[in-house]
Amino acid sequence: TDLGAQDRARAIIETEALRAGFWIYGWRQTPMDLSVVGAKAGATRPEIEQIMLAPPLDDTGAPLEVDVGAGLRLPLSCPGSASHSWWAMVMLVMVSASIFASLVFAYLFLWAADREAWGPAGRPPEAASAWLAAILLAGSGAFVALARRGLRKGRLAQLGWSLPLAGLLLAASAGLDLYAHWGAGLRPQASAYAASVYAVAGLQAAFAIVSLAMGAFTLARARAGRLSAERPACLDNTAIMWLYSVAQGLLALALVHAFPRLGG
Repeated sequence: TDLGAQDRARAIIETEALRAGFWIYGWRQTPMDLSVVGAKAGATRPEIEQIMLAPPLDDTGAPLEVDVGAGLRLPLSCPGSASHSWWAMVMLVMVSASIFASLVFAYLFLWAADREAWGPAGRPPEAASAWLAAILLAGSGAFVALARRGLRKGRLAQLGWSLPLAGLLLAASAGLDLYAHWGAGLRPQASAYAASVYAVAGLQAAFAIVSLAMGAFTLARARAGRLSAERPACLDNTAIMWLYSVAQGLLALALVHAFPRLGG
């Protein structure tokens, strides 16, 4: 109940937090149920509050660390494989690859079990559309790599234009492939083969949407000052998903466009 002591305690904590480079959002009182507290405990109970902080941003190139006492300094940001989120993205890619592999197996099973399904209704669109979609995909991956390089060198402006261009190319590639199949007269309800083709193309479009959403979130963090060469985790995670989507897309194009021509 000593309000003066409470103010002094807050001032000490805020001073040390600001000295360490943290941003202070404010304080909140923790919820308490005083009905279960006895009279003596209630008279001597401490005042418990939580301070809300944002981690510091270091633009000098020094590691983002904080002294936790006894000469021990701990990092506030863990880029690359030291980050839990990096491994989470790797696991997500492994699960995604297993889903794509299942579709590939289904597609090839139809080719092996029923060759008649590869008649006129199963012919792929013109090869030019597949080549163009592949070029767009490769360009998308190149722009993502350019965005990562720009961030490592501290050039956020390079990230600001290269990532949107990568998104435009990725969306154009997925849309072009779906449109090419539709324009060639292939309808998903026509046969099991047609359904498998649209399943593969649709999965690639879904991954393109996820990558675009992650890219938009990355750009938002960059605009808010939450992305830097020392804090690249958000872009690293986005790049993992994005580059996987590019690789999966190239394999999908080879499967539904090149394989029918080579496999007969």
